[in-house]
Amino acid sequence: MEQKGRFLLHRSLILREGLFAAAAALFADTVRHGLLLSAVLCAVTAVSVLTVAALPRRLPVLLRTVLYSVIAALVYIPAVLAAEQLFSVKEVHAAGIALPVLITGLLLSEHCPELLRPARYLPMLPKLLGLLLGAVFAIMLTAVLRELLGLGTVSGMTVWRTAPVPFLHRPCGGLILLVLLGALLLPGAEREEPTVDDAG
Repeated sequence: MEQKGRFLLHRSLILREGLFAAAAALFADTVRHGLLLSAVLCAVTAVSVLTVAALPRRLPVLLRTVLYSVIAALVYIPAVLAAEQLFSVKEVHAAGIALPVLITGLLLSEHCPELLRPARYLPMLPKLLGLLLGAVFAIMLTAVLRELLGLGTVSGMTVWRTAPVPFLHRPCGGLILLVLLGALLLPGAEREEPTVDDAG
């Protein structure tokens, strides 16, 4: 069980969360933007999943998925309003489609059936935590590298007078960076995946 938990966390850390990674590539070009995405992602996903988990267990997974989408859409509104207070209205508006995309991110994740099927809170929490940590790791790693290499700064502080790789600050640069990170990290995840023999 412990090995499976480590593997689940590692898989979530290697940018396999679909639209989470896409949102990071499009908007997480600075540390502040990465923090904004991460905050909205954690608030919407955690509250929505925990609310769905409290629903009657007899509800089918399909209905629970629909209810998750509705709840996530409702949670998204106060989450964005809170983000405007923590960051700025201009930054939140600049995020554009990257923020609404975070609502559907979990639905395209391979962990969605596990998190939305009827379950007790305690067995579900490690899976939810692994998903959120993995998505935040992907977003922040992308944001830090894009700001450092694309602008030559970290959190607005100058590291290099001239940016080493300026195109990384553009959306296409973010996508290229994600592909390179995936190529580096995916082989390690495949080696760590537990086999049927190990599970038995």
